[in-house]
Amino acid sequence: MENKTATAKGLTSASWKHGVEIAKRIRGKPVEQAQQILQDIITMKKPIRFTVYNGGMGHKPGIGPGRYPVKASKAILDLLRNAQANAGHKGLSKLTVQRITTSNANSSRSGSRRGWDGKRMRIEITVGSA
Repeated sequence: MENKTATAKGLTSASWKHGVEIAKRIRGKPVEQAQQILQDIITMKKPIRFTVYNGGMGHKPGIGPGRYPVKASKAILDLLRNAQANAGHKGLSKLTVQRITTSNANSSRSGSRRGWDGKRMRIEITVGSA
């Protein structure tokens, strides 16, 4: 059985709670559509609706509680492009985001003058052809 998926993994200093909400939004979508969603967030055209981590959050018109998680979106977009390039190297086309997981990563203390660094997120994206 031939493997029809490609994966990319990464670690970034962005909020994993934002990553969870973004992942819900792009999971199962074609890669081009997922990239457009992320680009709209980065340029602040369309916010992401927050469904779980939304305590005390302001509302956006038409969607309810939401934000523009730009930093997390940039990190996920970079990783999505990496997964797409990996799939291209394998000769895959018509890609969809089959699996995307985000999790809380340990805070790093090495190389920091301020003590503990802030939030960090581990991301894994798997794209594949249908």
